Amino acid sequence: MVVTFETILTPFLVIFELSIVSSCFIGDWAISTPIFADHWWFRALADATTHGVVGLLSWAVVLTGQHFSEYPVHEVIVGGMLATSVDIDHFIAAASLSLESALSVKNRPPFHNSTLIPIITGLLYCAVHYLCPVQFQRLFVNLPLIFFVAWSSHHIRDATRRGLWFAPFGSTPPLPTWLYRTLICTIPLILRLIMVLTGSSQDTTEGIRVGLPSIV
Repeated sequence: MVVTFETILTPFLVIFELSIVSSCFIGDWAISTPIFADHWWFRALADATTHGVVGLLSWAVVLTGQHFSEYPVHEVIVGGMLATSVDIDHFIAAASLSLESALSVKNRPPFHNSTLIPIITGLLYCAVHYLCPVQFQRLFVNLPLIFFVAWSSHHIRDATRRGLWFAPFGSTPPLPTWLYRTLICTIPLILRLIMVLTGSSQDTTEGIRVGLPSIV
Protein backbone atom coordinates (compact mmCIF):
# COMPACT_ATOMS: atom_id res chain seq x y z
CA MET A 1 0.00 0.00 0.00
CA VAL A 2 1.27 3.47 -0.88
CA VAL A 3 1.07 5.59 2.25
CA THR A 4 -0.38 9.03 1.56
CA PHE A 5 -2.28 11.59 3.60
CA GLU A 6 -5.46 10.42 1.88
CA THR A 7 -4.71 6.83 2.90
CA ILE A 8 -4.41 7.73 6.57
CA LEU A 9 -7.09 10.42 6.93
CA THR A 10 -10.10 9.24 4.96
CA PRO A 11 -13.65 10.62 5.06
CA PHE A 12 -14.93 7.43 6.67
CA LEU A 13 -12.28 7.64 9.41
CA VAL A 14 -13.46 11.13 10.32
CA ILE A 15 -17.09 9.96 10.31
CA PHE A 16 -16.33 6.96 12.51
CA GLU A 17 -14.26 8.98 14.99
CA LEU A 18 -17.03 11.56 15.32
CA SER A 19 -19.53 8.74 15.73
CA ILE A 20 -17.47 7.27 18.58
CA VAL A 21 -17.42 10.62 20.39
CA SER A 22 -21.16 11.08 19.82
CA SER A 23 -21.93 7.57 21.07
CA CYS A 24 -19.94 8.22 24.25
CA PHE A 25 -21.74 11.51 24.87
CA ILE A 26 -25.19 10.01 24.27
CA GLY A 27 -24.49 6.85 26.25
CA ASP A 28 -23.06 8.73 29.21
CA TRP A 29 -26.01 11.08 29.20
CA ALA A 30 -28.52 8.24 29.00
CA ILE A 31 -27.19 6.42 32.07
CA SER A 32 -26.72 9.54 34.19
CA THR A 33 -29.73 11.72 33.44
CA PRO A 34 -32.22 11.67 36.37
CA ILE A 35 -35.21 10.74 34.22
CA PHE A 36 -33.60 7.38 33.39
CA ALA A 37 -31.25 6.83 36.34
CA ASP A 38 -33.91 5.13 38.49
CA HIS A 39 -34.71 2.55 35.81
CA TRP A 40 -31.91 0.00 36.28
CA TRP A 41 -33.01 -2.06 33.28
CA PHE A 42 -32.79 0.99 31.01
CA ARG A 43 -29.39 1.95 32.35
CA ALA A 44 -28.12 -1.59 31.72
CA LEU A 45 -29.50 -1.60 28.18
CA ALA A 46 -28.12 1.85 27.39
CA ASP A 47 -24.72 1.01 28.84
CA ALA A 48 -24.46 -2.30 26.95
CA THR A 49 -25.59 -0.68 23.71
CA THR A 50 -23.04 2.09 24.07
CA HIS A 51 -20.25 -0.40 24.72
CA GLY A 52 -21.27 -2.38 21.63
CA VAL A 53 -21.56 0.64 19.35
CA VAL A 54 -18.22 2.07 20.52
CA GLY A 55 -16.58 -1.34 20.06
CA LEU A 56 -17.77 -1.84 16.50
CA LEU A 57 -17.00 1.75 15.51
CA SER A 58 -13.51 1.41 16.99
CA TRP A 59 -12.77 -1.58 14.80
CA ALA A 60 -14.26 0.25 11.82
CA VAL A 61 -11.64 2.95 12.41
CA VAL A 62 -8.85 0.37 12.28
CA LEU A 63 -10.28 -0.99 9.03
CA THR A 64 -10.85 2.42 7.50
CA GLY A 65 -10.40 2.42 3.73
CA GLN A 66 -11.57 4.81 1.04
CA HIS A 67 -14.53 2.72 -0.10
CA PHE A 68 -17.29 1.35 2.09
CA SER A 69 -17.41 -1.81 -0.03
CA GLU A 70 -13.96 -2.69 1.38
CA TYR A 71 -15.31 -3.31 4.87
CA PRO A 72 -15.67 -6.88 6.14
CA VAL A 73 -18.91 -6.16 7.98
CA HIS A 74 -18.75 -9.39 9.97
CA GLU A 75 -15.56 -8.21 11.70
CA VAL A 76 -17.18 -4.92 12.71
CA ILE A 77 -20.13 -6.84 14.15
CA VAL A 78 -17.77 -9.17 16.05
CA GLY A 79 -16.07 -6.09 17.50
CA GLY A 80 -19.37 -4.85 18.86
CA MET A 81 -20.28 -8.26 20.27
CA LEU A 82 -16.92 -8.64 21.98
CA ALA A 83 -17.15 -5.17 23.52
CA THR A 84 -20.54 -6.05 24.98
CA SER A 85 -19.51 -9.55 26.10
CA VAL A 86 -17.29 -8.23 28.91
CA ASP A 87 -20.33 -7.71 31.13
CA ILE A 88 -21.25 -11.40 31.01
CA ASP A 89 -19.00 -11.75 34.03
CA HIS A 90 -21.55 -9.89 36.14
CA PHE A 91 -23.86 -12.88 35.78
CA ILE A 92 -20.98 -15.26 36.47
CA ALA A 93 -20.05 -13.38 39.65
CA ALA A 94 -23.69 -13.25 40.76
CA ALA A 95 -24.17 -16.95 39.95
CA SER A 96 -27.56 -15.96 38.58
CA LEU A 97 -29.24 -15.11 35.29
CA SER A 98 -31.17 -12.34 37.00
CA LEU A 99 -30.25 -8.92 35.65
CA GLU A 100 -31.01 -7.30 38.99
CA SER A 101 -28.64 -9.71 40.77
CA ALA A 102 -25.96 -9.17 38.13
CA LEU A 103 -26.16 -5.41 38.60
CA SER A 104 -25.90 -5.79 42.37
CA VAL A 105 -22.45 -7.41 42.33
CA LYS A 106 -20.22 -5.41 44.68
CA ASN A 107 -16.75 -6.57 43.68
CA ARG A 108 -15.30 -6.30 40.22
CA PRO A 109 -16.07 -9.43 38.21
CA PRO A 110 -13.19 -11.28 36.48
CA PHE A 111 -13.50 -10.04 32.89
CA HIS A 112 -13.01 -6.46 34.10
CA ASN A 113 -9.42 -7.25 34.99
CA SER A 114 -7.45 -5.28 32.38
CA THR A 115 -4.42 -7.57 32.83
CA LEU A 116 -6.38 -10.17 30.87
CA ILE A 117 -6.43 -8.07 27.70
CA PRO A 118 -2.78 -8.50 26.61
CA ILE A 119 -2.78 -12.11 27.85
CA ILE A 120 -5.85 -13.14 25.86
CA THR A 121 -4.70 -11.12 22.84
CA GLY A 122 -1.41 -13.03 22.86
CA LEU A 123 -3.18 -16.38 23.27
CA LEU A 124 -5.51 -15.61 20.37
CA TYR A 125 -2.53 -14.62 18.22
CA CYS A 126 -0.80 -17.93 18.96
CA ALA A 127 -4.02 -19.87 18.35
CA VAL A 128 -4.62 -18.22 14.98
CA HIS A 129 -1.04 -18.56 13.74
CA TYR A 130 -0.04 -21.92 15.20
CA LEU A 131 -3.21 -23.93 15.87
CA CYS A 132 -5.67 -22.73 13.25
CA PRO A 133 -5.61 -24.66 9.93
CA VAL A 134 -3.92 -22.63 7.20
CA GLN A 135 -7.06 -22.46 5.10
CA PHE A 136 -8.90 -20.69 7.94
CA GLN A 137 -6.15 -18.33 9.10
CA ARG A 138 -7.23 -15.55 6.76
CA LEU A 139 -10.72 -15.68 8.27
CA PHE A 140 -9.44 -15.25 11.84
CA VAL A 141 -6.23 -13.25 11.29
CA ASN A 142 -7.75 -10.07 12.73
CA LEU A 143 -9.40 -11.70 15.75
CA PRO A 144 -6.61 -10.88 18.26
CA LEU A 145 -6.71 -7.20 17.35
CA ILE A 146 -10.50 -7.08 17.24
CA PHE A 147 -10.51 -8.49 20.76
CA PHE A 148 -7.87 -6.03 21.94
CA VAL A 149 -9.72 -2.99 20.57
CA ALA A 150 -13.15 -4.15 21.76
CA TRP A 151 -12.22 -5.08 25.33
CA SER A 152 -9.95 -2.04 25.69
CA SER A 153 -12.78 0.30 24.75
CA HIS A 154 -15.07 -1.33 27.32
CA HIS A 155 -12.50 -1.23 30.12
CA ILE A 156 -11.54 2.37 29.42
CA ARG A 157 -15.16 3.51 29.39
CA ASP A 158 -15.84 1.71 32.68
CA ALA A 159 -12.69 3.23 34.20
CA THR A 160 -14.43 6.56 34.79
CA ARG A 161 -16.03 4.99 37.86
CA ARG A 162 -13.29 2.93 39.52
CA GLY A 163 -10.23 3.21 37.31
CA LEU A 164 -8.49 0.47 35.35
CA TRP A 165 -8.01 -2.70 37.38
CA PHE A 166 -4.73 -4.52 36.72
CA ALA A 167 -4.94 -7.49 39.10
CA PRO A 168 -2.83 -8.49 40.93
CA PHE A 169 -0.95 -5.20 40.64
CA GLY A 170 -3.65 -2.73 41.63
CA SER A 171 -5.86 -0.11 40.05
CA THR A 172 -5.48 3.33 38.54
CA PRO A 173 -7.49 6.29 39.80
CA PRO A 174 -10.81 6.85 38.01
CA LEU A 175 -10.24 8.33 34.57
CA PRO A 176 -11.58 11.82 33.87
CA THR A 177 -14.32 11.85 31.24
CA TRP A 178 -12.18 13.82 28.79
CA LEU A 179 -9.34 11.32 29.13
CA TYR A 180 -11.47 8.22 28.62
CA ARG A 181 -13.06 9.69 25.48
CA THR A 182 -9.66 10.71 24.16
CA LEU A 183 -8.22 7.23 24.74
CA ILE A 184 -11.19 5.48 23.15
CA CYS A 185 -10.82 7.64 20.03
CA THR A 186 -7.03 7.49 19.93
CA ILE A 187 -6.26 3.78 20.44
CA PRO A 188 -7.93 2.50 17.24
CA LEU A 189 -6.53 5.46 15.32
CA ILE A 190 -2.97 4.74 16.50
CA LEU A 191 -3.42 1.07 15.65
CA ARG A 192 -4.65 2.04 12.20
CA LEU A 193 -1.65 4.32 11.65
CA ILE A 194 0.77 1.58 12.77
CA MET A 195 -0.81 -0.92 10.40
CA VAL A 196 -0.65 1.52 7.48
CA LEU A 197 2.90 2.70 8.15
CA THR A 198 4.28 -0.82 8.67
CA GLY A 199 2.48 -2.21 5.64
CA SER A 200 0.54 -4.72 7.76
CA SER A 201 -2.71 -3.32 6.42
CA GLN A 202 -3.48 -4.39 2.88
CA ASP A 203 -6.45 -3.11 0.90
CA THR A 204 -7.99 -5.84 -1.19
CA THR A 205 -11.24 -6.41 -3.01
CA GLU A 206 -12.13 -8.89 -0.26
CA GLY A 207 -11.66 -6.38 2.54
CA ILE A 208 -8.86 -4.78 4.47
CA ARG A 209 -6.49 -7.21 6.12
CA VAL A 210 -4.96 -5.78 9.25
CA GLY A 211 -3.42 -8.79 10.95
CA LEU A 212 -0.18 -8.51 12.87
CA PRO A 213 2.84 -9.83 10.99
CA SER A 214 3.98 -13.33 11.88
CA ILE A 215 6.90 -13.58 14.31
CA VAL A 216 8.39 -16.55 12.52
